[in-house]
Amino acid sequence: MADATLAPSSGGHGIRGHNHNIFVTRLPMILQGRRAFGGPRASPGSQQGNNTANGRFVDSDYLIWYRFTTRDDRADERRHVRILAISTLLPNRTMPNFGVFVLERLKSLAKVATITVVAPVTYFPGAGFLSRYRLRRGIPPADRIDGVEIQYPRFFSIPRYLKPLDPIFLALRLFPHVLSRAKEIDVIECNLAFPDGVAGVILGAAIGKPVSITLRGHEMNVLSEYPGRRRQILWALGRARWVFAVAEALRQKALELGLPPQKIEVIPNGVNRDRFYPIDRDEARLQLARLNGGKRLEGNVLLSVGHLVERKGHHILIDALKVLDERYGIRATLVIVGAASEEGDCSRELQSSLERSGRSVDVVLAGDVPQTALGLYYNAADVTCLASSKEGRPNVLIESLACGTPVVATNVWGNPEIVTDVRVGTLVERSPEAFAKALAEALFHAYDRDFVRRFSETFSWEESVDRILARYSEQGSKAHGGE
Repeated sequence: MADATLAPSSGGHGIRGHNHNIFVTRLPMILQGRRAFGGPRASPGSQQGNNTANGRFVDSDYLIWYRFTTRDDRADERRHVRILAISTLLPNRTMPNFGVFVLERLKSLAKVATITVVAPVTYFPGAGFLSRYRLRRGIPPADRIDGVEIQYPRFFSIPRYLKPLDPIFLALRLFPHVLSRAKEIDVIECNLAFPDGVAGVILGAAIGKPVSITLRGHEMNVLSEYPGRRRQILWALGRARWVFAVAEALRQKALELGLPPQKIEVIPNGVNRDRFYPIDRDEARLQLARLNGGKRLEGNVLLSVGHLVERKGHHILIDALKVLDERYGIRATLVIVGAASEEGDCSRELQSSLERSGRSVDVVLAGDVPQTALGLYYNAADVTCLASSKEGRPNVLIESLACGTPVVATNVWGNPEIVTDVRVGTLVERSPEAFAKALAEALFHAYDRDFVRRFSETFSWEESVDRILARYSEQGSKAHGGE
C-alpha cells in the first residue's frame, strides 16, 4: 500500500478586513409563501428562524441589504458607483474556500465603491438530506466573511433536468427587493453568466439599470455544451452592458459562440499579496509541522490544490510520482490540498491510484485548508502542480508564483496566459509521463524565487478593479448627476 497520510485541518481564523461603514435596511418580502422561494420557515426562536449575524438579529423572512465601504478618504462621495453584486459563487460558513477569488474582487471594489453583496443559495425540499447538498443546511441567512457582509437568500431550484429554470426562480426571489432599492443601485454586477448573469439581466431590464457579467470558466467550458443553457447565456451576454472574461481563452470561446468582439474584454484576476508571499521553505515546513501534529515534510515536495474532483487531475499526479521514481530515480511527496465538493468526490479513484502505485509513492491528503494557512503549503513545496482538464484563470498558479514557488501545469484554457516564462514554470500535456518529465526537470532546476515572485506582480487586483470601475463610473456619474 502507498503511504497516504491524513493531516488534520489546521483550523485557524481569517484575518478581518478594514473597518467598514455598514448600513442595514430590513425589507419585508413582497412575495408571500417563503416555503416556495426561501425554504421552510422555522418556528419562532429556532436556529433557522432567529439568527444573529455579528450581534444583529436576523429574521430569515427578511432579506437584509448591507452596503459596505471602506473608511478610505474620498474626494467626492457622490461620484462613487453603487453596485449590487450577485454571485452564487462566494464563500460561506460551511464552504469557506468556495469562490474566494470572487470575494477578493469584491473586497477590492469595496475600497472605491459602495457595494451590496448577495450570494443566493439554491434550495429544494429535502436538499439537506442529500449528501451532495448537506453543507448548505449550515449557511446562515447573513454572515460576515473576511470582513465582507454577505446575504444568502434561498431560491427554489430543481436539480438536473430543470436547472435552466434557475435564473427565473432567482430573479423572482430577488425582484421585490431590487425593485424597492432601485434608486440605490447604479450597476448590477453578476459574477457568473449562469444563473447569475441571466437573472441579473432580467432584473436590470425591470429597473432600468445596466448589468455586467464576468465569465470565469464553467459557463464556457462546461455549460456551453448544453444547448438550452448556452442559449440562455448568449441571450444574457448579448443584453449585458459589459462582459468581462478572466482569461483570453474564455473570450475566444465566447466569440466562437457568436458574441461580437467589441462586447467583451479580458480583465484577469489578481492575488492577495497580504496572504500569499514568500517565506523560507524550511520555516514554512516547520510551521506546517506544528499545525499538523509534528509530522514534517522532507525532501522533494510537490503540491496540488483543488477540490477532489476528476477534472483537477490529482490522480494523474499520483501516477506521475511512480514514473518519477522508476524512470528518473527521484522520490517526492505529493501533498493534495482539497476536499470533495458539490461537483463530485473522486476519493475512491485517488485511493485506487494509490493502490496501483504501491509503495513507490508518498501522498499526504491535507483536506480542506483555510486561506490563512494555504500560503504555508505553497512555500513548503518545491513545485506546485495543476493537472486540470478545464480551467478559467486558476488562482492556484498565481498564488503559488506570488509565494515564489514555480509551477507545472496542463496547457489548457487560461493556464498558458499565466505561465508565459520558462523561468517560472512549465506547461505540459495531461499525462503522468509528461508531468513526471517536467517535474524531474523542475526539481533539478534552481529557480530564482525572487524572480518568480516579481513575475507574479503582473497580476494585480488593484489594476483589475481600476479597469472595472472605469467602465462603471461613467454610469455612476450619470446616475448621480440626475439626482
